[in-house]
Amino acid sequence: MPVGRITADDLLGLADLADTYGRGELRLTVDQNVVIPHVPDSALSALLAEPLLQRLKPNPSNIWRNLVACTGNDYCHFSLIDTKRHAYQLAQELERRGVQVPRGTRIHVSGCIHACGKHHIADIGLQGTNIRLGNRVEEAADVYVGGRLGEQPRLASRVLENVHWEDLPVLVEALVRQRFAQTVPLSLLRLQTATSPAPANSDLEEVNA
Repeated sequence: MPVGRITADDLLGLADLADTYGRGELRLTVDQNVVIPHVPDSALSALLAEPLLQRLKPNPSNIWRNLVACTGNDYCHFSLIDTKRHAYQLAQELERRGVQVPRGTRIHVSGCIHACGKHHIADIGLQGTNIRLGNRVEEAADVYVGGRLGEQPRLASRVLENVHWEDLPVLVEALVRQRFAQTVPLSLLRLQTATSPAPANSDLEEVNA
């Protein structure tokens, strides 16, 4: 499910598929995806050919696969930003730019410090904030890098603050390419935002170590 959102009609459609091909059971995951269990191998090809699964793809690109966003300010009064919309548009723009995200890369978006989007355990985490541009209040994000789970878990480190959402596609592309040894000048990470300077080189080197 892209950024964890699904319509009532699509959810009913998935329930019908679970009845037809499985045992009438759907499972929701912590990564905001849905699983239809108990599908026999003999029925798998027919299930994957269903029209609904051409939109809700079982094998999405790596950008979408581990993209998580909290509820956002549509339904949560703590959230400072529209997380779902921003995450969706960010993924679309990364695909348009041809960014190759390695399998397993986690991009998580939280709307506030409560971290319901679990941005502290993501490879790239974005925590929503607001910035003032002249007389306007705009949505922005603090950027975290290097979180991970597993046998050697660690929390992500904050590397930039108050980055306007319009600047994030270029920044995330640079982070992906730099972190995974692709070719992007480190200077792309030194974005000057409306309210705060970029971090020192030592901060970036520590995160990428």
